[in-house]
Amino acid sequence: MPLHVVYFDLIGALVDSDALLPCYTDALARTLRARFGGDLARWHSAVRGVFADWDSYYADLNLSGDDGIADMWEGLYRVTRGYFRLADMPTPAQPALTALSRSLPGEAAAACAALLPGALDALKWLSRAGIRRGVTTYLTADHARGLLRGGAALTLIDAPILTPETVERFERDQTYFEIAARRAGVDPDSCLLVSASMDALQTARAAGMRTARPARELSLLDGIAAALMRSSR
Repeated sequence: MPLHVVYFDLIGALVDSDALLPCYTDALARTLRARFGGDLARWHSAVRGVFADWDSYYADLNLSGDDGIADMWEGLYRVTRGYFRLADMPTPAQPALTALSRSLPGEAAAACAALLPGALDALKWLSRAGIRRGVTTYLTADHARGLLRGGAALTLIDAPILTPETVERFERDQTYFEIAARRAGVDPDSCLLVSASMDALQTARAAGMRTARPARELSLLDGIAAALMRSSR
């Protein structure tokens, strides 16, 4: 079966999380100061404080449950409210804070060029080869697009960007990857998932997809080529 679509796990296959974190936290603080005033150092401290205590904002939420998407939005709301509380700044009214919690991550992410080395070359090569490029991520769609925009990669994505709210499920199980193939209008065995997550690779294979895991000793493009060679044998 010819390969028609490559799905990249956004964090770990296209975006370097280690390079992203310092830029993203700084961009969040600068965006909040630009909109709401106050001291930049205090915003920086607030953002760092929220990130250090991230799990507590989601402690009673169940992202894998029947209300997982609603819980995801609630977690983002709490996180955003936490920035204001830790910065000791007036918290916007609930409707405004809800809107901010959904737009702020993407706006901040767009300020960060954090793609892994070779990611753009791989996307361009796949484009020239006529193979469509999509994304899968636990992030929201706006956040994902912000990261791709920051890395000058958004225009190179022409297959679905799969996020919890667009697939209507948070867990990336076998059904999730079956949906991924349907959204792209192809059979699972004509899709390749590139991911650093062993769980994602396993469930993608269960759905019938080909898989590749980024390796330090190979460029992203070489890793994709090696996966295709293995799957064609």
